[in-house]
Amino acid sequence: MLLVSEAIDGRYPIFDEPTAFRALLGSYRALTEATPPYVALERRASTPPPAAQEGTACAALGSSIPVPQLPGRAVFARLRVSLDPLGRLLSLLLKPSPVYVQFQVAGDGAPTRPYRLVTSTAADGVFVGGFVEDARD
Repeated sequence: MLLVSEAIDGRYPIFDEPTAFRALLGSYRALTEATPPYVALERRASTPPPAAQEGTACAALGSSIPVPQLPGRAVFARLRVSLDPLGRLLSLLLKPSPVYVQFQVAGDGAPTRPYRLVTSTAADGVFVGGFVEDARD
């Protein structure tokens, strides 16, 4: 199977289809023969362990949220962006502004460039257990 590691509209490719990515991550492993932006995948013989909730966090837009690193386990987050009553009323009349997300990798001082977050799919549980910039990662 081939996976393309690029997205459109400034989005983070791993967040585009979170449910599909979670299935691919658990059931396939990457092969080294592919040329970026493509990733060749091979089916794993074993099934992934079931998901377990480790905690919750609530933060204002623009805030940082530390993500626990669990060795040997993939970490996912269900991201929900909610509007206050005035924001809900305005969204009926106007198109809401896009929401952006940035990553700051442990040990690296600078955050990544902003990526547009599709809030309707982010609630499905996006991969936050590492930063995947391109097919080489």
